[in-house]
Amino acid sequence: MEALAGCGRIVAVSPLYETVPVGGPPQGPFLNAVVVLDTDDGPRRLLDACLRIERSRGRERRERWGPRTLDLDLLLHTGGPVDEPGLTVPHPRLAERRFVLAPLLDAWAEAALPDGTPLRQVAAAVAGQQIRRLDEGRWWEGPGPAAVLEAPPPDAGPADAEAAAARLYGLDAGAVPLTGDRDRTYLLSGAGVRIVLKFANPAHDPALLSMQQEALVHLAAADPGLPVPRAVPTVDGALVGSAEVGGAAVAVAAQTFLDGDRLPDGHSTPASRRSLAALLGRLDAALASFEHPRGRRLDLWDLPQLPALAGRVGHAGDLAGVLEEEIARFAERVLPALGAFPAQMIHADANQDNLLTGPGRPDDLTGIVDFGDLVEGTRAAEVGIAAAYQCLGQSDPAAVVADVVLAFAEAGWPLPDGEAALVPDLAAARLAQSLVMSSWRASLHPSNREYLLVHAAPAREALAGLRATRP
Repeated sequence: MEALAGCGRIVAVSPLYETVPVGGPPQGPFLNAVVVLDTDDGPRRLLDACLRIERSRGRERRERWGPRTLDLDLLLHTGGPVDEPGLTVPHPRLAERRFVLAPLLDAWAEAALPDGTPLRQVAAAVAGQQIRRLDEGRWWEGPGPAAVLEAPPPDAGPADAEAAAARLYGLDAGAVPLTGDRDRTYLLSGAGVRIVLKFANPAHDPALLSMQQEALVHLAAADPGLPVPRAVPTVDGALVGSAEVGGAAVAVAAQTFLDGDRLPDGHSTPASRRSLAALLGRLDAALASFEHPRGRRLDLWDLPQLPALAGRVGHAGDLAGVLEEEIARFAERVLPALGAFPAQMIHADANQDNLLTGPGRPDDLTGIVDFGDLVEGTRAAEVGIAAAYQCLGQSDPAAVVADVVLAFAEAGWPLPDGEAALVPDLAAARLAQSLVMSSWRASLHPSNREYLLVHAAPAREALAGLRATRP
């Protein structure tokens, strides 16, 4: 449902209806429902979004009326009728199907055809068709945005990774675990090939994993020389596969391994900041032409969602009061201003763990990895997030933030004045966000406490430095 929410504001959702399949091979009953959207998107754009959502849920169009994981149809659009190749609105079989008309009228009682004919009148002609309305309550409300942060990673061991590599990617390889947060990740090496295999968190929407893979495919075409991983398809050509872990199906995806040294903790110089700005600006330029329905979603790591963390500041102990102040300031002063600027897909997590450097050359950024926080946001937020992590371990974080903004301008990716003015507050907001998230999640996952709190002390110092120099 969040994927559809990325196409507009959800006005209404119908109950579920169960029907027996008509035509096609033998298969189980179908579940049908209707969502009404308030959107600025035209029919063609909506149809393209629906097809992307279907693909992200594993839909493969192999057989007419055959089994499918998801089938999204554009039924009506108030913009009037459409008759184009591959797109007809209203849906050409709308008037023939009670399993469509009944949920549609549940969600939109006044719905009418473009000629003014009420759909209730149309529905009377098919009242004899058998359907069953299910009492499923608010069936569309799946796990909230906190679920993936609260759930532990899948319990996939090296043997699971090696088996998945062989079955899905045809690779006979040994698996070495990599550090991670929400997912379970392994480096697989064999036959001169190295890939990174990710077992997605069971609370993770598989469509997000698909979005990350699609983004890498897009980047490979938009800027072939960009130093980011490449998506590795399964032997069947899918960007996302499935593996069994502990008797349950888990979504998996593979990417090429990117060589380089991790940016050392606390290393931030004018030269490294210029190199980072050039790399991140180039990445955002390539991402500007990438769109995906799941780019607009509820995600507690998305910087504009910071106010949603207000109830969790207590996990930060004596810092709770400071974090409350920062969240309130962000909600009152920063967020309204941020909403006035254009948005695009951004990486949104240029921290030290995701930045690679040349061997022995920490000032030379050579790659960026981990697209798990990819989201639709402003470039100011991208710069603010990057600046926040550059402040860690620095004696004058305010000067570092200013230098990061300047570095983006010198690299050819300047922010307009209005956006640039927000970067110090955005950097402070990211530090506050990181402190709340790390303390909260360390309480949930004590076995991973050391990893989750690795940046807590320098983040606390950097936030104090920014607050001390704030006008």
